Amino acid sequence: MNKKLAMFPMTREQCATARYSDLMSGYSLSYCLVPDFRHIEGADISQIDGGDFVDINVYSYSTGKLQACDVIFLDYDTRLPEIDLYKSVLDDAAKFGVEVVLSRALEAEMGMSSDVASTTVERVFNTLYEIDCPVVTVLTQGERTDQFAVELALRKYFTEAGYSVSQLSSYKAGIFFDIPNVPDFIREPGDTFDKIVGFNHYVKDLTDREQPELMIIGVPDAILKYNDRVLQGLGIIPYIICTAVESDAPVFCMHHASYNQEYFDNMSLHFLHKYGSEATIFNIANCGIVPDAGMEGEELDYFDIPSDFVLHSINDMEHEGYEIFNVLNSKSAIALAMAVETALAGNVRSIR
Repeated sequence: MNKKLAMFPMTREQCATARYSDLMSGYSLSYCLVPDFRHIEGADISQIDGGDFVDINVYSYSTGKLQACDVIFLDYDTRLPEIDLYKSVLDDAAKFGVEVVLSRALEAEMGMSSDVASTTVERVFNTLYEIDCPVVTVLTQGERTDQFAVELALRKYFTEAGYSVSQLSSYKAGIFFDIPNVPDFIREPGDTFDKIVGFNHYVKDLTDREQPELMIIGVPDAILKYNDRVLQGLGIIPYIICTAVESDAPVFCMHHASYNQEYFDNMSLHFLHKYGSEATIFNIANCGIVPDAGMEGEELDYFDIPSDFVLHSINDMEHEGYEIFNVLNSKSAIALAMAVETALAGNVRSIR
């Protein structure tokens, strides 16, 4: 029997989890919960992420709804920074015997370590193995770029098309879809060389065991710092993963902004020189960064926009040679996945 899942407080990534809840394995989505003070009970989740209407409603948090579930997945929203908000839900879950899964972001804010056992990396061989199937990597410009929605959209498209898919998730909710997360040793202190070799061997073992026709890797953390105060991990984890496993079709998830031909050309060259794979497929999120954000402190401010606006702005951008999509629009999501399939078919290590 599937475990009944609730989510709180409905971040963009949790909305992606809800949008693709039909793909869940061992879980069924029961409640999308928000703090009562948001006053949006009964609204569709599209009012939160700006994507297509999906007829999945949000509800104000209550202990009664919590008790009706087996598991609650708690994420951290920078717009709801009061830790007591999350602690009160944790206390309720402990009181009623409800299993709790925390996102990595909330674990970090609460000073908690991951409940996933860490993996020790040992330098056994100074060798990087070729992965015997096409690899798609999903990378991000930063938070709130709908990266997890892209990962799930690709999974849905390729599995429904009959491909066998192995996958690693950038986001903790991947476990609800039977998608393991990128292993914890990537984030732990240690030598970068060892992590590169270790991750390569980890993926090699995974693909040898599962024999997939396609490997999808959601790459945590931004590829670049925003500025000297907003470091976003300095692109270290993307460098480790993309050096360890060469991508046949990278997908880059970006905030909404007024991009031009020069930007796409420069970004594609950045991918080619740093990761060995030219980027030609981009997702533009339903979220942008407030101008001048991050100039004074270490936090960025964001603004949300609907898919219709994003798609209209994409049509106004110069992007010759590049394909740009908005994954929260269902037609655009399918077109994105088809573009990835076409890119893979054009590679030497083609899919089928």
